[in-house]
Amino acid sequence: TLANGYLIGSSANLAGANLTGVDLTGADLTGVNLTGANLTRATLIRATLTDANISGANLTGADLTDVVSSGLIDPPAFLPDGWTIVDGSLTSPLTTPPTTPPTTSIAAP
Repeated sequence: TLANGYLIGSSANLAGANLTGVDLTGADLTGVNLTGANLTRATLIRATLTDANISGANLTGADLTDVVSSGLIDPPAFLPDGWTIVDGSLTSPLTTPPTTPPTTSIAAP
């Protein structure tokens, strides 16, 4: 896949790449070097970021819905609001669980 003049794919060297707003939906970014890359507002829905180096990358406003990640190397400079990295994997923002209406007991006659 070609995006903003960069060849995107497994093990690609995208260090310092400007990928602002690029649609990488479903991309296989396994082992990719994204050191210092700008992924501001990039779409990474269902992308695979296994064993990728995201050191110093800017992921501000990126859409990480259903992203698959593990073994991430070094933290990025910026993540989308609410996202964190736990044990080398991107972790989505906590959502408020749906409220369950109280159950009403009816006494037997």
